[in-house]
Amino acid sequence: MLGKLKTIVYAIIMTVNIIVIVLMLFTGYSDRLNPETYPLLSTTGLLFPFFAAANAVFVVAWILLRPRYAIVPIVGLIVCYLPMRTYCPLNIRRDVPEKALKVVSLNAKNFDATAFPLNEASIPPAIEYVKGLDADIVCLQEAPVNALQRGFLSDTYEYIDTIRRGVGGGCLAVISRYPIVGKERIDYSSVSNISAAFFVLIDGDTVVVINNHLEISGLSHDDRTEFSSIVHSAKDNIDHGHLPGDTIKDGSLRLFAKLGESAQRRAPQARAVADYIRRCDKSIILCGDFNDSPISYAHHTIARTLTDCYAEGANGPGWSFRQYSMRVRIDNIMCSNDWRTYKCLTDNSVTVSDHYPVIAWIGM
Repeated sequence: MLGKLKTIVYAIIMTVNIIVIVLMLFTGYSDRLNPETYPLLSTTGLLFPFFAAANAVFVVAWILLRPRYAIVPIVGLIVCYLPMRTYCPLNIRRDVPEKALKVVSLNAKNFDATAFPLNEASIPPAIEYVKGLDADIVCLQEAPVNALQRGFLSDTYEYIDTIRRGVGGGCLAVISRYPIVGKERIDYSSVSNISAAFFVLIDGDTVVVINNHLEISGLSHDDRTEFSSIVHSAKDNIDHGHLPGDTIKDGSLRLFAKLGESAQRRAPQARAVADYIRRCDKSIILCGDFNDSPISYAHHTIARTLTDCYAEGANGPGWSFRQYSMRVRIDNIMCSNDWRTYKCLTDNSVTVSDHYPVIAWIGM
């Protein structure tokens, strides 16, 4: 009798495990779905880490209960190697050579003095941080760098250039130790978001530095506050052995629908950037705020012919945005295959914006 009961229990656990693996596979490869056709399904990549974590729990559970059954969740993890590496890479630490290029990407939130007060010299903390980094190339988004800030940076960075989408539109900045010899906007439809290519002369060769600020998430302050409440309510329910209620489910679906709408607008922007990359016959460094997770159509579309420096040189999920209970890496550094990534990280030791900077060390 006891043996039959164990068999039934194991069968139930295995069934649940297989369901989790199927959901992990679907969400992990949902970045292949075009949001213009599948707006809601394309956002399910946000759920991938939860199913991946659940499957990892099954690995441990089976090792304790029935070790030979652990092969099932292990195979699930192997099949999901690509999204696992994209979302939460594990890399062996490499030595960074002295001549490696230090590249930084940061959304500066328009140097919001209300949230991040200026210093006594009226310099935003994001600009102070950039100067202290002693980097080679810095790509800033939402960064209308003024004359005072340029002067403050000038003894560290000789070259600073910006590009803006119309009056009051988004502003991108590239701050460089190397000459910036030209720039052009990458054309796509948006009210305020923008991507642009800056041509930087490095050791006699022109490198195309593409800076991006793709379509925002579309979530208002109230939406983000509601998301935070949903997360805490769901956690409280689960902690007390209850399933999330209908209100939580309805709120979650509504927020995912909004995210799907913004992903629809972001899709042609990502394709425009990817088309520009394909036409480019020069070495490329690409940075920016994608406003989307690593498991997303926008990320997959742009990264298809580039090396994702974070996946290649970092460890862990590297969340670059952590507010309103949201934990996601939406900021990126990528490069063409003629570059080698030695190291990459998200610098969560500073609070100079609502984003954390992403830093990569790359070389030829």
